Amino acid sequence: MDDLVHHLVSITGIGACLLYGMSGAELVATLWVTEISTPFLHLRELVKEFGFRDTDLNLVVDILFATLFSFGRMVGGPYVTYST
Repeated sequence: MDDLVHHLVSITGIGACLLYGMSGAELVATLWVTEISTPFLHLRELVKEFGFRDTDLNLVVDILFATLFSFGRMVGGPYVTYST
């Protein structure tokens, strides 16, 4: 339920920006910052599904995901907010 509400609010915000023709560059920057870690999120699941749960590969993918996710949310997000 949390994910559903989160995505509905996100889609509503994106739709509002597009509807009113506002903040196109900032919207693209925000989408890039928030979605940069998504491939690694899915890769984490694939690695575990293929049976590499307790391996160095799993650790590397987890670290890459955590680094990109944290950097995007703690550095990229505030920068976009400040510059807007």
